[in-house]
Amino acid sequence: MKKQINNAGHVVMDVEHAHLLMRVARKYATTEVDQNAIIKGARESLIIDRVYRGHLADMLEALP
Repeated sequence: MKKQINNAGHVVMDVEHAHLLMRVARKYATTEVDQNAIIKGARESLIIDRVYRGHLADMLEALP
């Protein structure tokens, strides 16, 4: 991990991004409908990411 120079910076930014999203959710997700919409969006985002990473893995596996 220490050999990957950008790794520490990415971790810090991931944490900051999560804090930002939580601040927005606390401010604007004031109803159960709003909160459910956030959860639905997060689930859909993870599905998209899973598909992307699956395709990426397939392409890497196909490399000579």
